[in-house]
Amino acid sequence: MSFVRSLNHISDKAIFTMNYSAAFFLLISFFLFVSPSHGQQKDSPMPNNVIFAQGGTVFVNGHLAAGLERRIWSQPNDAFHFYGGLGYGRYRAALFFSGAGPRAHISGFTGAGAHHFEISLATYYLPSTDTTPDEGGFGPDLSIGYRYMRPEGGFVFKGFVALTGVGIGLGLGF
Repeated sequence: MSFVRSLNHISDKAIFTMNYSAAFFLLISFFLFVSPSHGQQKDSPMPNNVIFAQGGTVFVNGHLAAGLERRIWSQPNDAFHFYGGLGYGRYRAALFFSGAGPRAHISGFTGAGAHHFEISLATYYLPSTDTTPDEGGFGPDLSIGYRYMRPEGGFVFKGFVALTGVGIGLGLGF
């Protein structure tokens, strides 16, 4: 049974969670693809785009994902940055859900030079299948960690602790 459907058995508030996750997914999509003025600011030395792959696991939880991030906003003094991303991944969380599907996230990070503290909020959608017709739905993920990303771009490294496990990410900023 999916995470969202499991919550439905506990509380009717799970419907709100599913609708909130869907709205979050659409909002990130808007900022990344419909509103180019937000995604491609040129007034910051930070890379506008990051291609990434990441994965993490703890016991029976885990994920493996890949995607693209775009810079949404940077503070004028470059002390804080927001990136939004879309991707695709495979997820597993104990007895709640397992499957592959699209994901959207927004990350905020702060720091000096190439070293940054990062917090990220994500949602993913796992579609139902022929063998699990009632298990599709949205799920949340939250991560806190470290990001190495030089202002001029190039190699990107992430280390994080998330709801879906402890993991690393590798990427390329440009």
